[in-house]
Amino acid sequence: MGVSVWWSFLDQYGSDRVRRFVAVDQPAAVAAVPWMSTQEQQESGAIFDVAALVGLADSLAGEDSEKATTAFVRSMFSGEPDPAVWDFVASELGTIPPRAAVPLLFDHCAQDWRDVLPRVDVPTLVVGCDGSHVSPGSQRYIAEQVPGAQLYVFPVTEANSHFPFLENPDRFNAVVAEFLDT
Repeated sequence: MGVSVWWSFLDQYGSDRVRRFVAVDQPAAVAAVPWMSTQEQQESGAIFDVAALVGLADSLAGEDSEKATTAFVRSMFSGEPDPAVWDFVASELGTIPPRAAVPLLFDHCAQDWRDVLPRVDVPTLVVGCDGSHVSPGSQRYIAEQVPGAQLYVFPVTEANSHFPFLENPDRFNAVVAEFLDT
């Protein structure tokens, strides 16, 4: 979700205060809206159709909100996460109440940032993971749309979830450091 915050920033304010940009495992458009072609949905990385997004929001805001939230975030990990990592993530889930988290997530999923990508005019690293629920193809698309962007897709042997920075922080930090040092 953090990447879309920065795309919003760049869209509104430009890049005068940004020297480099790292985008980690984020679709350019999360929701597959009816006016998108199948190809646009695939390129952008759309994960949900509108009905599924509304259903997710209902479950996250419903009576079993805590259980639904845990299941939703857990689904972003491939395989069994390290218990210490999961304990950290699980503890963070309780820090924002559903009345705030659900509208934020819904808004995040409803945005389409494809028009912003060609306007990103700072050195950019796009990071994906072969095992993530976010299609690595969508990360390739983003890197192709951002002028001069570099792409790094973690193979499943290095990190295979939506959270490479949690799953393999040493390798993730090395990839980012190499980008920042160039």
